[in-house]
Amino acid sequence: MNTDKNTRLKTLPTNYYLIEKLYTQGYFNFQVRVAALDILYPKHQLWAQWTYYLLLLTGTALVLSGIIYFFAFNWFKLTSFEKFALVEIAILSMLMGTFHFKLNSLIGKLCLLSSSILIGVFLAVFGQIYQTGADSYQLFLAWSIFISIWVVISNFAVLWFILLILLNMCLILFWQQGLNNFIFYESKNMLFSCLAFLNGAFLILREYGYLKGLEWLNGRWLRIVLVLGVLVSLYIPTFMFIVDFHRINYNISIGLIFSLIAHVIFLAYYRYKQPDLWVIATTILSICIILETFCFRIVIRVNDAIGIFFLLTLVTIGIFSFAMMILRSIAKTMGEQNAN
Repeated sequence: MNTDKNTRLKTLPTNYYLIEKLYTQGYFNFQVRVAALDILYPKHQLWAQWTYYLLLLTGTALVLSGIIYFFAFNWFKLTSFEKFALVEIAILSMLMGTFHFKLNSLIGKLCLLSSSILIGVFLAVFGQIYQTGADSYQLFLAWSIFISIWVVISNFAVLWFILLILLNMCLILFWQQGLNNFIFYESKNMLFSCLAFLNGAFLILREYGYLKGLEWLNGRWLRIVLVLGVLVSLYIPTFMFIVDFHRINYNISIGLIFSLIAHVIFLAYYRYKQPDLWVIATTILSICIILETFCFRIVIRVNDAIGIFFLLTLVTIGIFSFAMMILRSIAKTMGEQNAN
């Protein structure tokens, strides 16, 4: 009976994300995690796989940048027909590569990613040739719409992240070009809260997909990047609130409230629900930067330059030392919980 059970356990599909998920949920301790990863991914195979992925991604980025610079350098030497023909042939070639290698392979996903980037090149070429007069945000909006179906079917986190970048650019440019001057002046500070809301929505979708077992959303880098997108967007209204307290308005106050809520949620959720030390460290670093800005706003009133430098040095050492103590305590507690 035990032999049959062991045989079934050995045939279970195992990968890096499953081991990490079981570890974060406390099913085994750190030593077992390291041993499991050593068995699953020997060090020489892991380095070879990492090098293969790095070279493949670097080559793709260089080819795409070469295509873009080719159009920029030879723009006046190419006819309209040649410009459209070259872009469309490149897009069709990448789509054929996706069809040949399939979406479950990295090469197929990179081909689809290349097609998505080339869609933007096609829209830029179209706008330059016909002089449509459209605002820049409309290009990014159309670009996002055209590749949205590919994002859904690709199950590729990098393409999902590219869509987020396009939407951020679209929102920023819309705030500058799509609103009239009066509305822009009155609500320009609300842009940062909207950016944080957009990145936060993608973060929620990422966490929901992670809980549903979508392996392509399990990459920790995506979680950290999305958390950074929220915190950086909300730091700007917080900075404006601290530096120019007497000229705050409704929009800055909303951004400050969102900033406080976001920091509390990140610390609570990624400490107790989905333990992630990297996200906790990122949030604590954000808090340290905010405290440093606040202390600088107070210390700058001193008229002595040497005194300002000395006080800021002491404040910086104190803030970051206290943050390191808290972070080490949290890391120790999380390690003990996983060991139990």
